[in-house]
Amino acid sequence: MSSLLTVLDAGDAQPQVAALRARSYELLGDYAGRTVVDVGCGGGRAVGELAAGDRRAARAI
Repeated sequence: MSSLLTVLDAGDAQPQVAALRARSYELLGDYAGRTVVDVGCGGGRAVGELAAGDRRAARAI
């Protein structure tokens, strides 16, 4: 499983993928009080980034 996460992390680190993720966060807008579900989240980078930002990410399942 760790080799899969290595591949997923390498893909997530690509500039165009990071830009796409950033744009998706912009499109989410203010989601305070709403539920955001990251389906097929790979290594969970998006959930971690949302939780680390100014936005509230309650938990990852």
